[in-house]
Amino acid sequence: MDGTIVELKSSWWLIHEAMGTVDIARTYHDMFAAGKIDYDKWAELDVGAWMGRDFSPALKALDRVRLVSGAVAAIERLQFNGILCGVVSAGLNVVLEKVLDVVKLDFAEVNELILRENRIVGWRAKVGYKDKGVIVRRLAGDVGVPLSRIAVVGDAINDLEMFELPSVFKVAYNSSSEELNRLADLVVRSSDLEVVA
Repeated sequence: MDGTIVELKSSWWLIHEAMGTVDIARTYHDMFAAGKIDYDKWAELDVGAWMGRDFSPALKALDRVRLVSGAVAAIERLQFNGILCGVVSAGLNVVLEKVLDVVKLDFAEVNELILRENRIVGWRAKVGYKDKGVIVRRLAGDVGVPLSRIAVVGDAINDLEMFELPSVFKVAYNSSSEELNRLADLVVRSSDLEVVA
């Protein structure tokens, strides 16, 4: 989702900027990068920085989230041709909710922030840093589609597990990861997602 259908590299980072928690977010990122904590703990600490606080600044910042150029046309073209389209993202539901009125998806697997009266009161971890491959397999099984009829689109190193799936058609879209680009069947550098479709 982040960086592929929305013009945003990280929904987590956008929220940290809006909530004034960038410094602590950098500390948590560095702990994860150094192997001192796992992804689940990293996410828990990030959410903890916002827990119980007024989330209005983040919601206001999220109003600026935009779909990448060609996203609606790309998804509509694929769906018109009978292809199911959705997102498997370690991003957050509050970002996805900002675009669902514009683009219709057939499925979505994202992490969920639970808000009550503009305050974070909890969260559900649904997509970990290395979970995307497992989730794609499960979704394919749920709808009875073999991996050889699945295409994945990714832009960063946390998409690697999807790109390591056998038989899946892999598209690296404006990727920041050389490893992802090496595994890709197609590398696309474009400001228009319809090129991918």
